[in-house]
Amino acid sequence: MINNCPKCGEPVPEGRLRLGFRECTACSSVDQYGCVDVVYHKTGNCVQPLPREVAEKINKAGERCGFGIMRGMRGGKSPKRKLELGARTRLLPKIQCSAERFEALGGECIALLEKEGRAAALDRARAALRGEEIGWQDFSRLERIIRALPAAEPIREAEPRRNPYAKIEPRPEPGPVSEEIEREFRRGWR
Repeated sequence: MINNCPKCGEPVPEGRLRLGFRECTACSSVDQYGCVDVVYHKTGNCVQPLPREVAEKINKAGERCGFGIMRGMRGGKSPKRKLELGARTRLLPKIQCSAERFEALGGECIALLEKEGRAAALDRARAALRGEEIGWQDFSRLERIIRALPAAEPIREAEPRRNPYAKIEPRPEPGPVSEEIEREFRRGWR
C-alpha cells in the first residue's frame, strides 16, 4: 500500500507510516530533533536526543572555546570583532636598518648614556623605533648594549656621616689656607 502525502502528493516512506505520520518529512509540522553528546568517560559515550533548540543551546555552551593551549593566545575570550575578508589591516613595515644608520644612532645613545644616564639613552632608542628609523631587531640589539654599559650616575649631595651612636657628625671646618692662594681665588683667572 502506497500512501501519498496529502500536501505535496509525494509518497510517504513506510517507516514514517508505521510511526503514525501521514505527511512526508518536507511537509511535516513536527520540529526536528537534535542531539547532545554525553561523555561518561573515554569509552562510555552516548547520544541524547532532544528538541533541536535545546540541543543547540547545550552544544553551544559546551564548546571548548578558550581551553588549553589556545587560552594563552586569546586570553580565554573570543575576539570582539572578527576580521572580514577583504578588510584592510595595518601591517608594521619591516625596516632594514643600514650599518651606518645603526652606528650613528648607537653613537648618539652612548653619548646620552655617558652624559645624562641610561633613561635618556633608552628614550632616544625608543623614539627612533617609533619614528621608524630602526626596526625591532636593531632596537633590541641597541637596548641590550645600553643596558650592558655603565651609565653616568646623577650627582647627589653627600649625606652627612653618622657615628655609631646615630648622631650626625658636624662637617669639618676648612683648614687654614695660605694668603697667596686665597688672594688668587678672589681675583679669579685672567
